This record gives sequence, structure tokens and C-alpha cells, in this order.
Amino acid sequence: MKDNFKMKIHSKGKHFWMAVAMVFLCNLMLVTAVDSAVFAKGCEELYDGVLRLHILANSDSDEDQALKLKVRDRVLKTAHELGLGQDCDSMEELLVQAEELLPQLVEAAQDEVYQNGSTQKVTACITTMYFDTREYEDFTMPAGEYRAVRFCLGSGQGHNWWCVLFPQMCLPMAFEEPVETDFSAAQLRVLNSSPKYEPRFALLELLQKNTQQKEDEKKAEDKPETLGLLDFAKTVLSSANPQSRQAK
Repeated sequence: MKDNFKMKIHSKGKHFWMAVAMVFLCNLMLVTAVDSAVFAKGCEELYDGVLRLHILANSDSDEDQALKLKVRDRVLKTAHELGLGQDCDSMEELLVQAEELLPQLVEAAQDEVYQNGSTQKVTACITTMYFDTREYEDFTMPAGEYRAVRFCLGSGQGHNWWCVLFPQMCLPMAFEEPVETDFSAAQLRVLNSSPKYEPRFALLELLQKNTQQKEDEKKAEDKPETLGLLDFAKTVLSSANPQSRQAK
């Protein structure tokens, strides 16, 4: 009888700890789900609210990489002198200003290239492009598509240099001025994470690359097949001239 009593106590204790474990597991899953939602929201806000400066070198040779950094310094100096970012409270305002100043920035970059004895052509545009996960100062920028002011030196086949134009971090840091950012709590959740300890960065990058690959494949499939100019002319002439068809 005593043994039966002990077995009942043991059974009740076992069920109690199983219930505790289930409650703990449910709470853990809930916290993880909420945190994942905050992480995803932070990524989306960063994609929509960050403007990046992107400078592509001609190649990875020592000379081209050194030239890239000289062009970077010249572009930053010229942008600062022209007042890029002044009185801009939103990314849209800074984009308008960057569009207006872009020809002068390209001219300065091209002049720097010539001064260093190179004939590489400098091109620039404001675009939306994909970036891998990158660490910037004390922040981590997740992989995804961002708007960027993009400079390309020559063929643009070398490693790039980049910084954040908006929120305005790049120019203030370069000229040792106060940096004022207004990131949301969700954005800071992502920015303050480290890729070494946050596996979601790797998963996000994998998903982004897979999505980008599918979009590229779809564009390739949707691209209409076109005849060469000579083939097209021959087809038209053949259709318009019955004698040519009889001669064949």
C-alpha cells in the first residue's frame, strides 16, 4: 500500500514538471515569435528608410582599390562643400537634393580619376540595388534591396565601399561632426544584433538571394525573342516579293 502511495506521488510529480516544461516551452515559442516579428519589421523599415552611398572600383588591383578610396574622399568632400543633407528631414528630401547635385559629384569624381593618371570613366545614378549583410561602424545592416547613390569606376568589377547617407551618418562621421539618428525600436533591434550570434541574418540573406534569383529568371523568361536586323529585313522582303519565294 505504501508502494502504491509512493507511485501516485511520483506520478503526480512527473505530470507537474511536464506541465511546467510545456508552459515554459509555449512561453519561449511566443517570445521567439514576437521577437521574429519585431526583427522582420525592423528589416522592412530599414529597406524603406535607408539611403546608401556605394562606390565600385574598376577592379581589385591595388591601384584600382587605392583610386576608389581617393574618389571616395573627393566625393565626400565635394558633397560636404555642396551641403548635401542640409535641411533634409526625410530621405525623400535628401534624394531630391542628391539628384540635383549628382552631376557636380560625378564631375569631381572624374577630375580625381584624371588627376591620378587614370582614364577610367566615372558614371553614377540613384538606384535600388541588393546588398549582402554588412557591418557598419557598430551597426549591422541586413541583406536586402536598398536605395543607393551609386558611383561606378571603369568596368565596376572590383570590391566596393559604402556608407549610410540617410539617416545622416556618412558625412558627419567623415568630418567629425555630431551624428543624429532617429532609428525606431524595431530598426535598433536589427542594427544592434551581430551576424555572429543572430542566425536570422544568414537565413534572411539566403531568402533574399533566392528571391532575387527567381526574379532574374522570370525577367529572362519574359524577355521576347527578337530577330536580328538582317534576318528581319530578309523576312520582310521575302514576304513582300512572291517571285523570291518561287525562285526558292
